[in-house]
Amino acid sequence: MRHLGSSKIIRLTIALFVFLLLISLPDQSVASSSPVYSSEAFSNVLQEETSESESLLARILNIDSESPPDLVIFLGRFHPLVVHLPISFILLALLIEVTSRLKRFADLKPASSFVLLLGFLSSIIAVFAGLLLSLGGDYGGSTLFWHRWLGIGVMVTAGLAYFYKRKSLGVTEKQARLIYSSILTTSCIILVFASHYGGSLTHGSDYLTSYMPEPARSWLGIPPRETGSDQILLTNIEEAHVFDNVVSPILESKCTTCHNDNKQKGDLILTSQAAILSGGESGSIIEVGNATTSELTRRLRLAPDHDDHMPPDGRKPLSEDYIRILEWWINEGAPFESSVGEMNLTEDIQSVFDRMSQEAQEAALALAVPPPNPEALSAVSNLGVLIQPLSQETNLLQAQFLNVADSFSDEDLDLLLPLSEQLTWLDLGRTGVTDEGLEVIGELKNLKKLHLEKTAISDDGLVHLGDLEHLEYLNLYGTSITDAGLSHLQNLGNLKSLYLWQTNVTPGGAAELQQALPNLYINMGWENASFSD
Repeated sequence: MRHLGSSKIIRLTIALFVFLLLISLPDQSVASSSPVYSSEAFSNVLQEETSESESLLARILNIDSESPPDLVIFLGRFHPLVVHLPISFILLALLIEVTSRLKRFADLKPASSFVLLLGFLSSIIAVFAGLLLSLGGDYGGSTLFWHRWLGIGVMVTAGLAYFYKRKSLGVTEKQARLIYSSILTTSCIILVFASHYGGSLTHGSDYLTSYMPEPARSWLGIPPRETGSDQILLTNIEEAHVFDNVVSPILESKCTTCHNDNKQKGDLILTSQAAILSGGESGSIIEVGNATTSELTRRLRLAPDHDDHMPPDGRKPLSEDYIRILEWWINEGAPFESSVGEMNLTEDIQSVFDRMSQEAQEAALALAVPPPNPEALSAVSNLGVLIQPLSQETNLLQAQFLNVADSFSDEDLDLLLPLSEQLTWLDLGRTGVTDEGLEVIGELKNLKKLHLEKTAISDDGLVHLGDLEHLEYLNLYGTSITDAGLSHLQNLGNLKSLYLWQTNVTPGGAAELQQALPNLYINMGWENASFSD
């Protein structure tokens, strides 16, 4: 009786596999039209296969493939939940088989049959739910093709493994054991690849590898990770191609995870000019010349809790600067071939591009700096100086001398010279540094932030800071600096903030420097507002 029941189940399994095979095969006319495919042609065939499969499944279920009932989509969306059951059960069955070979775990062996049966049955449910989910139109392309077929492969091999485990297929016990072990192992291998393609559909093809550390990246032939991937790094704004170098990277940073060839939420793809112009299920997403009514930007401006807000709730939104660029691009006619320099740059957008250019220079600097010398780091740290990296992704360093302010002097500054490339933030406030020490500071060419408040420096010392081209912040509060000293700072084109409270600088001297550096913010304490009159 048990053998008869198993035979029926086997026939049902084969029938189910044939059914899934039929609905997954591409249209014969497409398959036979070209015996040898280029990569592009093969991609087109897979896309055609997806459409044909969905159409056949829709006919079998007697529903409209273009607009499936809500119930179908509702049931299909259980796939991401249900799919974890066969993954867990099948891997657990393999684990039981391996560990039960050990004497202390031998009692687990009888449980493997039941666990594997659960894996097989749940895989049937997962495959069916996945097929329903594909009718929603949010997924497609080669990734869906391989995920579907590998998923079916997991279901079939799990079923076969179960029945060979039960010795129900008319073979000897030794043959069944050998075949069972081979099929179960094969099922787990297929499971790994099916899971990978499923994850790629949901999160993108580089989800697992994007944060992979070295040396694993090199071993697998994966290029070095780009730090600050959400930033668009443009060193030459005028010559940048407005779509390829600006708009497209913005969309890639937040939007194409859900709107690409493999995952097409709302039937919308944002990876090419043709796809963007085609729009999605709601129609066109760009109204040329009007960003306010264009769906692409309108949804970015909705309240975060609005159902139509993009990106959807739970995902990090686009920055204000990036939204403003997209709006500017649409208002200027949404050109795909122009360079930034050929377009009308408003003052607001120019300031955005200026910030992006500065970020690009900073990123290039951070990537170009080699790791610091460990011995030089130890020598500085042993003095009691707090010295550490600015972040985990850069070799640039910051150093604070607060703990040793009373004892640190010009003689100790020589220890910083081996770290001249890496030091970018330096807090020497209230230390014993004098004009002589500023000569050493002037050799720290990557310095961006410098605190010299309450030190004994004078106008003569500032001459050594005149070549610090990256310097953005300088604090001279409580020093004896005068108007004459400020003349040494007029070539610091990147200087953004200067603090002169309780110095001998006059409003006239500050105004003269302000004229030379229009973007510089000068703070003179209570008298801050008077120098600009």
